[in-house]
Amino acid sequence: MGRVSGRERHSALLKYGNRAQNGPISVVFLADGSEVPCVAFSITRKVGSAVVRNKIRRQLREEFRRLHLLDPQNIPPGSYLIRIKPEPWKTKNPQKTLEKALKNLEKL
Repeated sequence: MGRVSGRERHSALLKYGNRAQNGPISVVFLADGSEVPCVAFSITRKVGSAVVRNKIRRQLREEFRRLHLLDPQNIPPGSYLIRIKPEPWKTKNPQKTLEKALKNLEKL
């Protein structure tokens, strides 16, 4: 699993990517010819302190990795941007919320 890097790649992801949402999590996906899934996170300061935001980022990155290892077909290669909305982070199970957002993305 890689990371989305570079301004051009990030801009293309935002401009041309497919979007899906579940609760405070939205996922943007762009099939860009990557060999592995690459992920970036966008978590606003309104969610909480740096400690809280980093904890959420670690949890979601690990869940993304776990879902990819369980069934690589569920998470095709490409670039992903996982955005956390500025709503208060009250999700008890961010892993399930991410999984549902990714399933909504598959429906597109």
